[in-house]
Amino acid sequence: MPRINDLPAPEGPERTQRAEERRQADAARSRSASGTGADSIQISTTARQTQELQTRLADTARDIPDVRQDRVAEARARLESGEYDSESVRRVIADRFLDQMGI
Repeated sequence: MPRINDLPAPEGPERTQRAEERRQADAARSRSASGTGADSIQISTTARQTQELQTRLADTARDIPDVRQDRVAEARARLESGEYDSESVRRVIADRFLDQMGI
């Protein structure tokens, strides 16, 4: 069993301070070796172009009306002309409704 006299003396505040100074100096050297003192990222040209394209597409989609009036006018004209008033058209419409419902 070791005796108290055989144990080394605890570190004094000067030794702890020197160790901290060495850690700070090592960190400063490592930062200067990397070129800057802060973390940084670089965004590629492709990523920037992709982001710009996504933004433009989203803006364009926002500008498109919810109802396409030209298609509504076309369908209305066909309906009024009697083009949809046939058994074959009714069958196609019924089949598409059933398909959409999963029947």
